[in-house]
Amino acid sequence: MAQIRTAVKGQDSNRIELFIEDDVLVESNNGSNTTIPLQDIFAIKTSITAFVVNYASYPTATEPTKEGLRPKAVTRALNVRFYQPLEGVDETAAAGYLGPGDFFEQLQKRLQIKPLASNTKVHAILNPVSGLRQSLENWKNIIAPMLSLSGIADDNVLLHTSKGVMDGNKLAKDLALNVLAKSEEPIILLCIGGDGTLHEVINGLSQASVQTKLQLVVIPTGSGNAFANALGITDPADAVLRLLRGNQQPLRTIRVSIGKCSVPYDTQNWHSHVEFDHVDHDPRIMVVFSFGFHTQIVSKSDYLRPFMGNSRFSLVAGFLLWWMPQYGGRLVLDEGAQEYNAEQQNWRTANDKTHIDGKYTYFLGSKMPELEPGFRIAPFASTSDEHVDLVLLRDGTSDELKSILYKAFAKGSHINEPKLEYWKAKGFLLRVQDAAEVCLDGEIHKVPKGGVIRLQVVQPSTEGEIAIDVFM
Repeated sequence: MAQIRTAVKGQDSNRIELFIEDDVLVESNNGSNTTIPLQDIFAIKTSITAFVVNYASYPTATEPTKEGLRPKAVTRALNVRFYQPLEGVDETAAAGYLGPGDFFEQLQKRLQIKPLASNTKVHAILNPVSGLRQSLENWKNIIAPMLSLSGIADDNVLLHTSKGVMDGNKLAKDLALNVLAKSEEPIILLCIGGDGTLHEVINGLSQASVQTKLQLVVIPTGSGNAFANALGITDPADAVLRLLRGNQQPLRTIRVSIGKCSVPYDTQNWHSHVEFDHVDHDPRIMVVFSFGFHTQIVSKSDYLRPFMGNSRFSLVAGFLLWWMPQYGGRLVLDEGAQEYNAEQQNWRTANDKTHIDGKYTYFLGSKMPELEPGFRIAPFASTSDEHVDLVLLRDGTSDELKSILYKAFAKGSHINEPKLEYWKAKGFLLRVQDAAEVCLDGEIHKVPKGGVIRLQVVQPSTEGEIAIDVFM
């Protein structure tokens, strides 16, 4: 694409040249260049006397890297540039340069910002105590200003603040029943918090049993932001930028049912004798299901929460790697499950149900490639496909599990480990041999001896639920 240039007056009344090169706005001032990636610009305001560029950039004007096991989080900040037309005739600029008005018009076209319909309503569910308790600060200083500067009328933005545990669930259910079910206007929902807040919101929407559509923006402000991380969203400003660009994908959730089995544990066709608990609504998860090692890290570390920070997870993991308990289970995958062959780097599809029994050292199911930045435990997982990805290790040693966990931080290279089993399935049944705990999106649930857990990816269009598209 041809380079375009203009000349303007900067904030210090000095002459500045502006040009666009390789999707970057370059500001040249006496040989010194300042660059702004076009993807960081979210609003341009122009008039006869002034041109204003609003953008959200990282402190070093570069995106965060993923070097090291746990890369340091980097947050965007809002910035603004003011320009004015030059006074009189600029002979240099007259030779092939655009006038400032035409230049900024061309710049606006290159931003790939998709204007929202003027009647779009934006509802935000915010958890003020999520993470470092900075959600409200992010709302006031980042999110609300970006929405306003982008042309979304303040009257069309409504903030709902949760006031306690599970209040996000109630707010989302009320929104679905009283707004989504009745409104003919397009509605966008902002979920401001961590994975726990998102879990409450998604379950509240599901419990409403309203068959409609919703656009969702996940804005990470929690201590755990696995879902946002899977979409590549790094911080609140980045989430709003993705809203303005308009790119979306379907969000698929997983229904979880817990039940019991009326036949002995070693019965061959035990899966035909399962009776599930009668509940008002089976919970939905979006991030992770686990049994065994991962569950015990989450469960046991909670006892240390009053005394330790996140280092408690490493402490518990170290103890479990030394102790190395194994967890008996019988797994049945739905028909059509796919197994990854690391040696041939392809997939094998099973025509019938697949039975995988044994002592599990590691058992994790997810629709997220990463559970934390850099930890790429399920590299083929997708938030939008119809599968849950399973990462399994049976009868593993401490060294084998440590190798798998370490290589998960090395771009997911653990999938090449010889004893690792990697499957994609639309659903599965797991029967536990002994009384056990399972982890559902960070929440611990108890399963009795011989009990059964059922996971199945939800199909909103055929199951009477809200079809959610998430901005990515």
